[in-house]
Amino acid sequence: MRVCLSLYALGDIVARLSMPGSLYWYTGNDVEPMSAFDVSDTPHKALIHTYLFHRGTWMFQATVFSLHAFVAILYLLGICPKVFGPLLWFATMTMHGRQECFHDGSDKYFRNLLLWSCFVDSRKYPRKKEGSGAVDGNSNQKSSFGSKTNPSSSSTMTKLELSVGTVGYLFQIVLMYTGVIALRSRVRSSEWYDGTAVGIALNTSFGTRGIFVADMPWLCEILTYLGMFTEAVVPFLIFIISPRMKYGRMLLILCVWMIHSNIFLMFNLPQWCLFASIAPMLLTPKIVLDCVESALPTVASFLWGGSTAPPRPKSTSDSHNANMMVEGNGITASTSKGNWSTTRQRKAITTEQDDVSESKEGGSVPSTLEKNSTIANAPSKTQPSSVHVTGTSYLGLAGKVIGVLLLSYMCLEWLSTDGQLINSFDNGDIGQSIRFYQGWVMFKQPQRTNGHWFTVHAHAPAVGMDGEGNHKIMVDVNVLETLNTGRIITTTPEEMAAKTSTIPSCTTCLYPSWRYERYLHQQPARKTFNRHGVWPLSRHWCHMMRNMLRDEVRQNKLNVSLPATEDRDKKQFRVLDVDFSQLEVHTVAMGYSVQLPTDSSPSFTKRIRGEEVNVAIRCSTWEEFAVDTPDWVEV
Repeated sequence: MRVCLSLYALGDIVARLSMPGSLYWYTGNDVEPMSAFDVSDTPHKALIHTYLFHRGTWMFQATVFSLHAFVAILYLLGICPKVFGPLLWFATMTMHGRQECFHDGSDKYFRNLLLWSCFVDSRKYPRKKEGSGAVDGNSNQKSSFGSKTNPSSSSTMTKLELSVGTVGYLFQIVLMYTGVIALRSRVRSSEWYDGTAVGIALNTSFGTRGIFVADMPWLCEILTYLGMFTEAVVPFLIFIISPRMKYGRMLLILCVWMIHSNIFLMFNLPQWCLFASIAPMLLTPKIVLDCVESALPTVASFLWGGSTAPPRPKSTSDSHNANMMVEGNGITASTSKGNWSTTRQRKAITTEQDDVSESKEGGSVPSTLEKNSTIANAPSKTQPSSVHVTGTSYLGLAGKVIGVLLLSYMCLEWLSTDGQLINSFDNGDIGQSIRFYQGWVMFKQPQRTNGHWFTVHAHAPAVGMDGEGNHKIMVDVNVLETLNTGRIITTTPEEMAAKTSTIPSCTTCLYPSWRYERYLHQQPARKTFNRHGVWPLSRHWCHMMRNMLRDEVRQNKLNVSLPATEDRDKKQFRVLDVDFSQLEVHTVAMGYSVQLPTDSSPSFTKRIRGEEVNVAIRCSTWEEFAVDTPDWVEV
């Protein structure tokens, strides 16, 4: 679990930094003009959050993200997880609080399960070398996870833990799936009961890939009912399975994988599908761990401990002999300081084999072998095998009390939000303060009128050169496609106008990343976006376009094609310079609705509703662009 969570945390950091704009999505525009958000545009107005979720400068965010990644690496390596586990949760919680605009259920799910992992004993336990001097390689011994393995293979000491951390971890998974079902069951509309929910979501919700399923109502109906059934089965399986039900655990994990693999095929939600599939790995059956241990011993060593020899028994009086175990004809030898040298091993094995042979013929066992065998089979505190712990020794009394309080609060918060069975005693303030709230509303009620797509058009005057000399031209840029590809994509006003009149079949293909789409998708519903939210975002786009245009002009890579007209043929220009003081960004969001299948129209149909956002802003509105005027020669 520790390895999965820390690897996901590192991957999430890399994905966020790879997003166009990178750290400028987390800085404040009061100190960084290139920031994509106004510093006051946050739902966290509490005094404590102004310090915890401070945005600051680019350098501040770079430092914070570097420390975040460093903590995740230390947690991955199993270095003092009792310290770096909570630190990783704190760093993740503050990172999410600094930017809430493009999060989905995966971020809250990861944050909550990461908190519960702090109450689970995630320390690495040493692997002991068993049977390093074994003679009979066919003798049956059990691996650290309970299955029979070759005695010459390495195995790990198993630690079966039942603690407040594991209970809270599993309860969080149960409450997430149960909350989704509970919210959908209370919706008055019948999208989830007449089988149209998946079809509506595929045609209107963000992340839609435009696959063929959206045009097949009968298949959407099957997927709707199948999704509800499997999501309802997951919490039921968690409650009924036991540690001995290895096939029940495998069935649970397969159900979760089936749900989220189907979601990934239909929607561009990579991190939600990935983490939701990783979450139940805590319940991985022992038979799977045995297979990893036997097939990939190096990987197993990294996942659950280093390679050491078993501790030396204190009860033996022989300083150079540790344990002797006889199973049939197989003899295993090991010492507290490591394995014997090859010569001493051979001598010891030969001596003990002769002793065993004599005991079979004469009917008696030499006293030395009897003594060593008795010591090896006797219970010893220095040779733990499988132990059952409650986590108290790991957490201490204070940690256990905090875990019980969080578990109680989580259940009460769920009953007041998703369950709606009681009234919240604090209106969710405690959960909001530490970003540990419930309320799982993923695809609760797909809206048929919730479809929209964005087009962002930037243009500026420039000087271009063709075979006849230098000319004044206009450079038109498709901003979203430019950010998506990482290079300037030129266009024409006619092409951009056409994009606002045609509903795209794949909406997620328009945006640089799913987080970008997540943010833009929810903006038309905000009444203040036209007046407030679009301004810092347009300023951010102005900076992005200026930087990218400058780079391509310096490298002589920026070319502009003017379409043919009645007066001239099609021309190609190489751009020499751009007047960024006249750079303008035009943002348009078009809305559309979805009509359900009818007898006359057997498939889902889309109809444009009209403009939801239409804002054009000149970059010279901000002072850093007002003085950016080139000294052009007469052309």
